[in-house]
Amino acid sequence: MSNTTLQQAIIDAGMTAIPFGTTEKDYSIPVAELPDATLIRVLQYGKRMFNDFVNSAKATSDTPVDELAAGWIERAKAGTLGQAGTRQTADPYIKAQRDIVTGMLRQLGVKAVDARKAASDPQKGFVDVLAAKIKMATGQPAPSDAITAAFDANWPKVQAEAERMVAASRVSLDLDV
Repeated sequence: MSNTTLQQAIIDAGMTAIPFGTTEKDYSIPVAELPDATLIRVLQYGKRMFNDFVNSAKATSDTPVDELAAGWIERAKAGTLGQAGTRQTADPYIKAQRDIVTGMLRQLGVKAVDARKAASDPQKGFVDVLAAKIKMATGQPAPSDAITAAFDANWPKVQAEAERMVAASRVSLDLDV
């Protein structure tokens, strides 16, 4: 298979492969294996798009870097970078609960990445919030019965606030036109 004009121009300029990397490992893809669509995206956005993808994915996934990189390289070779994939649509109430719990964890000093990860299951993340608050108040690790009682007493507040947030996002206005 012969190179496209763009591939050949890049090769003629002395770049036979596009290097990418993370703090953990370096990768490279031969220019001849990348379709013009991918080369154009790399020219537009730079190699930073690879780092951004891997770093973002690492923050929300336990997938090894090599697997993340392999998936990105596969999409790069297929020319499908930047094309929207199928996105899982979350229930707006669950999303609101996640946002609330993430905010509570952040207020406790949890890093944003860790807070989002813990709040991916809002009820489990809320248990972490309660355990931390009980420990702060008593100086002792929270017993499970205290966490359960606090959860039963306070989870309805999270649910009510989530419902309020969802309702507020659905406001419509009558406009005079």
